Amino acid sequence: MKLRFEHVAITVSDMKKSLAFYRDILGFEVMGQLTLRDGFLIVYLKNEEGPIIELFEFAEKGEHIPENRHDRNYGFKHLCFRVDDVNAYSEYLKGHGVTFIEGPRYDEKAQIHLAFFLDPDNNKLEITSAAAVMEQYKE
Repeated sequence: MKLRFEHVAITVSDMKKSLAFYRDILGFEVMGQLTLRDGFLIVYLKNEEGPIIELFEFAEKGEHIPENRHDRNYGFKHLCFRVDDVNAYSEYLKGHGVTFIEGPRYDEKAQIHLAFFLDPDNNKLEITSAAAVMEQYKE
């Protein structure tokens, strides 16, 4: 038996706006969609490097995640994507009006370049240049 990471689901407020971000700016390819009960729409996205992203849009709208949420709160923190050049990719995103909340910067301890930015619904996303250099885990 082998466990594989398959997908992540993100609830969005406006599917067209989110597709413009994830497909048109980040470069994910639309695989297809499902329309389920009561106007619940799922659009499936992929790229050649990782798991699938499912965008969920409900007919009955929820609330936006606050942009100033605290990282110490429990739960989902962010999605991370690896890029060859964090500075160049950050400039590309900024050129498309993407909001950055940190970086780009170099983290000395982890020995990586990284930056954090927001999607149209304030979901926190990260780009990094490599896997972090880690210490041995101690229980």
